[in-house]
Amino acid sequence: MRSWNVADAAETLAKVVELALTSGPQRVVSRERRAVVMLDEREYQRLTGRVPAGAVRGFSGKELFDIMQNSPIAAAIRDGDLPEDFLERSEKVSRDCECCAGRTEGVRNVDAAD
Repeated sequence: MRSWNVADAAETLAKVVELALTSGPQRVVSRERRAVVMLDEREYQRLTGRVPAGAVRGFSGKELFDIMQNSPIAAAIRDGDLPEDFLERSEKVSRDCECCAGRTEGVRNVDAAD
């Protein structure tokens, strides 16, 4: 792994990024001798097991369906630990609480069947 001081890395940021993408992680060291490592995002994901939020948009309908069917909530519903209607959407406009009292009077629930 190549090391860079912050000033050199800043001057040649494009080169440091390109090397991180093609040659592996690049270490950048501050004056205080604290360091960060720049690496390809796919390598970061592999190391941490994290998937970026935008990646979900790339799933096909079948993949998303499979993920949902194999989720812990789906398993709990199948096992009888949660009621079958656990994920059903409520027909209520809002929950009944003192803070919302009076706010929903005259409001029509557009999701309710007419």
